[in-house]
Amino acid sequence: SCGPPDPAFLTYCAAVGTVLLSDELSLDNYRTTHPLDRFAIGPRCYRLASPTPLASPIPCRGQLGFWTWPDPDLQ
Repeated sequence: SCGPPDPAFLTYCAAVGTVLLSDELSLDNYRTTHPLDRFAIGPRCYRLASPTPLASPIPCRGQLGFWTWPDPDLQ
């Protein structure tokens, strides 16, 4: 069935994959091409590319934001 996932099967406080930022758009520009996307909030929108799951979650607590992996082997 469709619906929210069971919280018992979710991973918390960990990185589970990586993505590349492929484009940055203003919210107004994004909404001209994606008028029905109710999840877009501004002032900037980012297109993500090359999603890559990690073999296993890596614990990393903290706030949301952009950052670079501290270990070059994980990039």
